[in-house]
Amino acid sequence: MLYFIGCPGHTSQPDSAKITQNALVFADSLVKTDSFETWPAYADLAQASVIKYYGGKQGYIDHILQGRWRTRSTIAENSSELKMLQLVNVLNDEWQCVIRESLYFHKDDQKYHFITYFVGKARMAGRPGACST
Repeated sequence: MLYFIGCPGHTSQPDSAKITQNALVFADSLVKTDSFETWPAYADLAQASVIKYYGGKQGYIDHILQGRWRTRSTIAENSSELKMLQLVNVLNDEWQCVIRESLYFHKDDQKYHFITYFVGKARMAGRPGACST
């Protein structure tokens, strides 16, 4: 899954802890909207070009739902765990990260461990709160 994270306000020396926090908050938003099946909110977190690729918001939601049944658990499960694996400052104003999502679920009396890697990029545009992707 590919997503683009929001970035914090501009500072002369970006704070990697703050960037990590923002990335994890964004990933958590994706996980929660998926978990609570709030599909319009989930689609709102996607990049506009992704929505366009699937023919609009409903097309994107339909695509997500096609694969969603594979990891739907037959019992109540703990929430996914998110962990920042890598945060790299690739340019002065551009950061890339990899976040690991770990989810256990049960299906047909079997326990499965599903791992997803989120890859994100943030650009600091030089003024507070402004980001471009």
